[in-house]
Amino acid sequence: MAKNTSYQEALLEDLKAELENILSDISESDKASELQLQFLEHVSSFLGGFNISQYHSLLDIERYEYNLNVAEEFAVKIKKSPLPSSILLGILATENLNNIEKKSKGVYYTDYRLASLMGQKMANRYSELVQNKQESISIIDPSCGSGILLCSFLEEIKDCYAIDTIISNNIYAIDISKHAIRAALLSISSYTANLDVISSLKEHLLLADSLNEKQSLVNLVSPKGFDMIIGNPPWEKLKLTRHEFELSNGNTIHYGTLFDKLSQDQLNEFNQKKLALKKYAKETKYIKETKGEKDLYVAFLNLGLDLLKENGEMIQLIPASLIRNQQTATLRKAMINNSISMSIKLFDNKARYFQIDGRFKFVMLQLRKGTGSKQISFSVNNSKTKDPIEIKTKELEKIRPDFSLPEVNTKDEWNLFYKISNTFPSFGMKNSIWEHSYNREIDMTLDKNMFITGIQNIREGLIPILEGRMIHQFITGAKAYISGSGRKARWEQSIFNNISNFRSQYYIKEDSLSYSQLEKTKKWRVGFCDITGQTNERTMLAAYVPPGCICGNKVPTIEFIHEEQFPRLSILWLAIANSFIFDWLIRKVITTNANFFIVDSIPIPIVNTSNILASKIIELTENIIFRQNASYTWETGEIRAKIDALIANLYGLNKNELDIILNDFPIVDKLQPKVENELNSNITKDIIALEFLKTKENYETEIKILNDKITLYKKAGAIPFVPSQFKTQNYDRVRN
Repeated sequence: MAKNTSYQEALLEDLKAELENILSDISESDKASELQLQFLEHVSSFLGGFNISQYHSLLDIERYEYNLNVAEEFAVKIKKSPLPSSILLGILATENLNNIEKKSKGVYYTDYRLASLMGQKMANRYSELVQNKQESISIIDPSCGSGILLCSFLEEIKDCYAIDTIISNNIYAIDISKHAIRAALLSISSYTANLDVISSLKEHLLLADSLNEKQSLVNLVSPKGFDMIIGNPPWEKLKLTRHEFELSNGNTIHYGTLFDKLSQDQLNEFNQKKLALKKYAKETKYIKETKGEKDLYVAFLNLGLDLLKENGEMIQLIPASLIRNQQTATLRKAMINNSISMSIKLFDNKARYFQIDGRFKFVMLQLRKGTGSKQISFSVNNSKTKDPIEIKTKELEKIRPDFSLPEVNTKDEWNLFYKISNTFPSFGMKNSIWEHSYNREIDMTLDKNMFITGIQNIREGLIPILEGRMIHQFITGAKAYISGSGRKARWEQSIFNNISNFRSQYYIKEDSLSYSQLEKTKKWRVGFCDITGQTNERTMLAAYVPPGCICGNKVPTIEFIHEEQFPRLSILWLAIANSFIFDWLIRKVITTNANFFIVDSIPIPIVNTSNILASKIIELTENIIFRQNASYTWETGEIRAKIDALIANLYGLNKNELDIILNDFPIVDKLQPKVENELNSNITKDIIALEFLKTKENYETEIKILNDKITLYKKAGAIPFVPSQFKTQNYDRVRN
């Protein structure tokens, strides 16, 4: 199976191959798209019972000649499929685009499992409207593709209502692709034998750009708009990168490749495409009104809010950036202000819904139009807790003024997240002890022409460049460069903090740096890796960056405004940032990038460095960061556990709350040596719990149990806080 192949593609691989063989036997490849549609229209006629000749006369097209038995036999196979026939037709009728074309158009065809779930929700709402005696119910998909979502709705209600009447009077769709409109017509038509119904449906399928056709859409029904909107709009940004341009021209490249200089013709083409996208964004109402990068799904959501009637319902599949990104804050507020109820279900792609990375997350949004939603019903699809969490909008606004939603799995998690966020100010709050500025010391793309490669050791006059992958918690040399470039670069694990032990991929001459850049390389400062993920073993990776190196843009460094007044403030922040508590808070609101907006939003205790707890944390942290080549010893692990326990006290946690946090890191200690009668060692979590309980009273029994377990862990060779990445070449060495 190809990498990132979707579950649906794998499931239908044989059927798709058979269809391709049938089509290749009938005609030449340059007519494949038209033949694909005509053949499946014929299959649809067998399923629905309509006359194919009259159908093609309705479309005013010239028919191909082929063996009708082949289409009938294929229809029988579709009927025997576990998938609904109409949805299967829609899948098979999708336009054949390569991966680059899919990405450039933002096309991620809807998985039948998601379509079925959305269809059920639409059917439930339709039943409510019918029970309320509403006579005319309008339903539209403004980016319909091959009609899979509308078919999923019809599949749910086909045995309960007069489906011909619904298809003829209630179903509407729009798409910018002529192929998609034909595909939607044939898939929906498989539900009826009545050509008059199909003719009425055809008039309701509009070939146009939804984002520029609001009036046309409304005129199809009434000025009041639509009762229900269902959709999986394009997810692409209106932005053309050089990488995408190269791929679209058939060049096989990977990120990090040094591009060849474009010819004049290529440069003209590249610039023309960029200008065309810019012009489209400037002229299209629902796009030009959005701030920041232009995401098409944002425009479609704004369109949906505009098209819905009062009390109308919208169900959309949307990237998870909807609930997290700074750029979508205005949209989130508009959704809350213009809804009487809102439900958000979060999915990841581990079930291979789409042919993209399994870590990618998206949401199923269900919104009913009205005024002043009092709460948001939030759930995580793969959570053990089935009941959604009811988050009051006033509480959310209090701790997340931009209405970004934390990814909480249970009510207890929400209560803890709310408690911490409501108790402590965010790291980015102005006029606090934590006031700071971020520095991007050197840009790995814009400044790349000054980089020097192929250096094996530190040389006078050359400064190593610290990349994100070289940062781990408290370590600035977590990986050492071997060879290659970009995604093909080879690295090995390392555990060094000393600049003399760094093996960087890139170096830069001192005299190539500006005065301010050079000054930064002369002092210690804290930095963190901003490329990360909430499903990683640890999410926040911060280190004390030594003098003598410069940080790439994926390793932002922080300058604390009040550090002169409060010495070692940066070390206190480093300890807090690397704690499980801070890590838990940030992984609730992050996807793959710890940008400044995210980091600034994390609650943090306001504490003077002379505070007893803070002073002890700083002392212990300095013990770690200035330990050369001793990052993963038992003694270091005990020190880190004490730091985490003290920070838990800074945040005012109790034992149950600390357990909630520690249990939310499933792959920590996963590769530690197993202990008798234990499925896996929990050395890191247990030693933190032990140190925490030592700071409390009346936990003697629990302390004894933990001490006994930790003795067994130590005997088995486990060491707390050792990351899984060190399980090979370094783990045995540091353990001994």
